[in-house]
Amino acid sequence: MREKLKDAVLRIAGSKITIIAAVVLVLYALAGFLILPLSIERFLPPALEERLDSDITLEKVRINPFALTLEVSDFGIREPDGDPIAGFGRLFVNFQLSSLFRWALTFKELSLETPSINIVVKKDGSLNLARLAGGNGEDSDAGDAAPDETEETSKETPPLRMLVHNVAVSGGKIEVTDNRQSEPATASLHPLDIQLSGISTLPDREGDYFVAATGPDGALVEWSGRVSLHPFRSSGTLALRGLPLATPWEFFKSRLNIAPPEGKLDLSTVYAVDLSLDQPTAELHSSRIELSGLRLQLVDAEEAFLDLPVIMLGARDSELVGRHVSGVTLAVNGGKVDLVMDGDGVLNLQRIVASGDDGEPGSESAKPEDPDPAKKSLEEDAPPWTVDITEVILNGPALRFADRSRASDLSFSTEGVGLICRANVESGPAGIQVRVDDFGLNIRESVLGFAGAEKPAVEIGAVTLSGGAFDLADRSAYLSRLELTDGAIDVIRDRNGGINLLRLFETGAQGGNVSGAAAPAREESPWKYLADEIVLSEFKTAFTDETVHAGGPIVEMESISAKVSRFDGTAVSPFEAGLKIVQGGEINVSGNIDPVPGGMEAKLKVRDLALSTAQPYLADAADLTLDSGRFATEGDFRRSAKGELSYRGPLHISDLRVVGNSTGDTLVGWKKMDTEDFHLQLEPNNLAVKAVRLAGLEGKLIISDDGKVNVVEAFRNGSEEEEVKEDEKVRPEKPAPSSKQAGAAFPVKIGAVKLEDGTLQFADFSLRPQFATSIHSLNGTIANVASSSGARTRIDLEGRVDEYGTNEITGGINSFDPKEFTDIVMVFKNLDMTNFTPYSGKFAGR
Repeated sequence: MREKLKDAVLRIAGSKITIIAAVVLVLYALAGFLILPLSIERFLPPALEERLDSDITLEKVRINPFALTLEVSDFGIREPDGDPIAGFGRLFVNFQLSSLFRWALTFKELSLETPSINIVVKKDGSLNLARLAGGNGEDSDAGDAAPDETEETSKETPPLRMLVHNVAVSGGKIEVTDNRQSEPATASLHPLDIQLSGISTLPDREGDYFVAATGPDGALVEWSGRVSLHPFRSSGTLALRGLPLATPWEFFKSRLNIAPPEGKLDLSTVYAVDLSLDQPTAELHSSRIELSGLRLQLVDAEEAFLDLPVIMLGARDSELVGRHVSGVTLAVNGGKVDLVMDGDGVLNLQRIVASGDDGEPGSESAKPEDPDPAKKSLEEDAPPWTVDITEVILNGPALRFADRSRASDLSFSTEGVGLICRANVESGPAGIQVRVDDFGLNIRESVLGFAGAEKPAVEIGAVTLSGGAFDLADRSAYLSRLELTDGAIDVIRDRNGGINLLRLFETGAQGGNVSGAAAPAREESPWKYLADEIVLSEFKTAFTDETVHAGGPIVEMESISAKVSRFDGTAVSPFEAGLKIVQGGEINVSGNIDPVPGGMEAKLKVRDLALSTAQPYLADAADLTLDSGRFATEGDFRRSAKGELSYRGPLHISDLRVVGNSTGDTLVGWKKMDTEDFHLQLEPNNLAVKAVRLAGLEGKLIISDDGKVNVVEAFRNGSEEEEVKEDEKVRPEKPAPSSKQAGAAFPVKIGAVKLEDGTLQFADFSLRPQFATSIHSLNGTIANVASSSGARTRIDLEGRVDEYGTNEITGGINSFDPKEFTDIVMVFKNLDMTNFTPYSGKFAGR
């Protein structure tokens, strides 16, 4: 039996078929193990060098024809000057015989170790990888000759059937260098690892993939998901973590005027792409971008102009083909923004982009070319981009602004800005349209003033805006409430008569439009706006006038409040306001304002206003002191559309006392002055008072030894001091009154002045012997005090002189032109002759 088996084996082994099979197997092994690897090593590099115009290196090729594996070691592509372009340490391919049964190229394993790609952008903008496209690109024209045929062929020809069970890329490196800048910029990803499984071009066959890469700066890229190549579908996640902003800055630093930025970028998204449908889709979900530690600083600046600890931007859904983004959120927490406008009116933010050769940002050489007409038409036919912003939160970044383009350097700062809103943005061929709703704004601790000043001009504790909305398309805006609280305003009139608040808005000589003449404004419909409430509360202010010697603020006001309702700039709006005077007094006003014609109707109420606040102005004109006095009124104020002003109502001045500084005696004063119907008009001018009641009048008229009258001397001393001060300060020029103004008298009519219990002290120390007397219990009426031509003022007064005497004053006078008419009779009875004798001797002769 054994012999028979041996003979059978020998017959088979010696058969022609067996010998042929053995020869074929030997040849197959010889070709696979030796001939094919050696051929690849010898002929592939020269062919590639000729094709790619590059230097090719190939260390070793190994083929196992029985295991169906291919291994290539140390392959590299270099430029003629020796700079590397691409390469890898090891390529391993394991083919499977199951391809015969699947009718598809099947690979069990595809492994690539330490691959590298060196991407270089040359100074002329060309890319070194262009060599890999094939020589100098002369064949590109052939490829462009029949684009329609190419597209049609690509649609009709199915892809090569292929299945790869496992793909692995390990230790990869991608390096990018940009030589277009004065200092070349470089960035790299290393190590780069890729894992793919079940990748196939078979219909509706999906596979998994995972890509991870790390940069030398610590940035990490992760990309994973599932993919189908026929038809193409892919879904998965993409994440970038810890990318330093200085890395991308390297590639733009020659175009930017900022120092290496601080901060890191994180982003992540879930994506889905499907090209199998009639209308392809590309979607992003749960997208998130976070900037942490952002700090930007201009190259020549000492401090950063932007310092934001955290910026978070998110989007719930993004349809890239349908051009719609929804569920967008933006949050900014803390930080500061520092804006500076230089003497030429250029903001520091405008200097972020480096200037071109002509000195202007973005020179003509950098202007974009006109868009391709076909591409422009496609853009116009495409749906507009729409972005639904569900929430914007700005929490607390401080803001500083310095304006050096004005006559005086201006500074503004706030401790924090809070903002919240939602919005809808649409961008299409018609432009950008924005609608904002639920807008709220809070600005804390705002300070406005001049740089270097001891005290700011304006301080506001909080500015709060709520319930806001605006629409750029409709050009409309709405505001539920705007409130300014806890503010302080320091008003100063300088020695030249200028007001500091007005100087805040003065523009410097250098300021202006640095970009040339302004473009003509387009004719557009006016904005429509409505504010339900505008409120000002808990303000205070101090007024200082350096043209007079006050030694501090002349008047200080506190508890200032104001409220305007339903203000839209066109219709009548109700308002109310009030304040308290620190020196004494309270003012309240309420009414309606009509903004279009500029009319106003208001009720004005002034209570116990201290007149002593006017003392610096009196002291500037006379040697007198306004020791006391209180003013009160309650009436109607009106301003017509033509600018006519009027006020009508009762008026009261009580406890008035004006003291001469030289003697300390009361020069003039009274207990009460009441008018029940005070009517003042301007444009046309008119003053009408029905009656004046003057109670407790007190006056003193003294003639000194040298014949000087105390009242005249008090004002003369003030005038002399004023003449001296005129040489020490410059007063603003006042326009000369027109002939019409100079010639027209201010019409005045006072029906009657009723005196009650008045006192007048009179003394003449220029006589020998000296004379002094006192008229008290002075009562009576002065009627028809008027400025009209030919008006006669009737006088009917009586009083007591000293202890026993009486005095009567009757007659008439033209109050505004005594020379035109004066007829006054004075009757004295029961006078003490010791007081009367000096005057009898003076006028009767001695």
